[in-house]
Amino acid sequence: MKNVKLMLLGLTGITAVHAQDLTPDRVPQAIRASFQQNYAQATDVEWEQEYPGYSVAFEVDRMDHEIWYDKSGAILKSEQELTVDELPQGVHDALLKAHKDFTIEEVEKLDIKGKITYTVELEKGWFQEREVVVDATGKILSDLED
Repeated sequence: MKNVKLMLLGLTGITAVHAQDLTPDRVPQAIRASFQQNYAQATDVEWEQEYPGYSVAFEVDRMDHEIWYDKSGAILKSEQELTVDELPQGVHDALLKAHKDFTIEEVEKLDIKGKITYTVELEKGWFQEREVVVDATGKILSDLED
């Protein structure tokens, strides 16, 4: 039992070290300045320190965003919630071709150092759901029943 308690305590400690909420004044000035310059209209801003740098979650026009920065302030990746209308036409067409009876419920754009993918939740009726990952050209990379 003692080993189980020690293991749980260790896991809790690792989790606490992995991501820590930060007040904006604890985020390096260069990262804050870059963020404020590009997202001056952001609301509900929440900073975290994460290995190997920092992340910021926020909203713009009630749409969720998250950006991960390295310690020097370079963007490692970003996620952005999109409306269906913001989905590129080629991606939209590929989804409709593969799943013509489904409707698009949620869209998220992921940008990892310029490589863009879209994670799209599809729904058909009350009980059928799919999560499809599509690249910027419309190629389906993953298609899973949810």
